[in-house]
Amino acid sequence: MKTLRLVIVSMICAAFLAIAATAQTTANAKIALINTNAFYNVEGGITKIANGYKKLNAEMKPMLDQYNTKATQYNNLKKAYDELVQRAGTGVPVDEKDAQTKGEQLLTLKTEITRMQEDIKNQKEKREAEIMEPINKEIGQSLETYSKQKGYTLVMDIGPMVNAQMLLYLEPTIDITKDFITFYNAKPAGTATK
Repeated sequence: MKTLRLVIVSMICAAFLAIAATAQTTANAKIALINTNAFYNVEGGITKIANGYKKLNAEMKPMLDQYNTKATQYNNLKKAYDELVQRAGTGVPVDEKDAQTKGEQLLTLKTEITRMQEDIKNQKEKREAEIMEPINKEIGQSLETYSKQKGYTLVMDIGPMVNAQMLLYLEPTIDITKDFITFYNAKPAGTATK
């Protein structure tokens, strides 16, 4: 166990030394950080992403409306079925055929609802990929163009670190998130980046 720890610590130290040596040889390197999570903010984020999700939500609305209607039917039927079961428990005569029919209908509706949930999930994932993939590709190209224009040799995404609450401090001067979003949103619609 101690040997494993020693090996891991040695590897980490070697990695830091390699990074330090690289940094010394590239003293003119200009590094920036960007939080790609901010691209998805409704206010202050990338407009094309917000519009893409608006389009996705509009396309998914009919399926979601159908699902909500089915869920309401299920809830109403479940309430009626539960009342029948409750009455039967108190000794009040209950039409067993009606209770059985309602129970079967509940099972059928539950199966339909489960299938609808899966269909909605699959359709949403498929359409989200179709809508967002070209936008994400264009953002990547624009980020490359932006970085070259500003002279950055390395741009790192701090989004995962923010999500994991691992980012303790960030010098505001190296955070280019807002500036890049402004740059990207200022481009005319349909402009291709080179």
